[in-house]
Amino acid sequence: MGTFFPILRTQCKSYRVPTEEKFFGDLLADFKFAFPSKRNPSLMRRQIVNLMLEQGERSQMRRIMLVIDEAQRLTEYHYNWLMDIYNDLDYEKISMTVISVGQPELLARRTFFLEQKKAQIIGRFMTNEHEFYGIRSLEEIEHCLMCYDEVTEYPENSGYSYTRYFFPDAFDKGKRLKCYANDLFNLFKDLRNEHGLSKKMEIPMEYFTFTVENALKLNGTTGNGIDWITTNRNITSSNGIGCK
Repeated sequence: MGTFFPILRTQCKSYRVPTEEKFFGDLLADFKFAFPSKRNPSLMRRQIVNLMLEQGERSQMRRIMLVIDEAQRLTEYHYNWLMDIYNDLDYEKISMTVISVGQPELLARRTFFLEQKKAQIIGRFMTNEHEFYGIRSLEEIEHCLMCYDEVTEYPENSGYSYTRYFFPDAFDKGKRLKCYANDLFNLFKDLRNEHGLSKKMEIPMEYFTFTVENALKLNGTTGNGIDWITTNRNITSSNGIGCK
């Protein structure tokens, strides 16, 4: 049995003048909190802290994770407001890990804080950095397709993988998407060449998953109901993978 680990998600909104009221209000809205205290930043912060405390106390690790998207929009004011929340939780022996996801400007912000010796911000919210990138190699495509074959479950709690759900007969006969990684890799290469893209190949995960999942849904049991999919783009060019 897995250990309960609460993860809260929010997206930093863009305002000409950021305020505690706007920031805390957005947090409560993203957390689906039903009754935020209007126009009272102190009470709104207490509601956020109490919500996080309740989640953290349910975890054996007494830890929560906050994921912030569009984090390049965070200013020093935002980090100071987050620090108040962090310290309130720490006082109650609840640890908060913050993962900030954003554009390259986020690294510039970190560099600025380092230069300004803002150790209290770096130590709590910017200790490590990691660059996210798209698929760059045949091996990575094969690994992703293997996850559709064996790792991910669809529908949830069904015991079926994506491949097995959409192509049950082919799956029982040993068909696996990962065996066609090279075909899909070459398909993306051909499309790049057609559109004059000469930079080093990198496929955004959003485009990759859209291509694969659209092909499964349109051609499998919920769509055309064919035996198996191929890279014949002349038939279903809308999703990049077609059928014979």
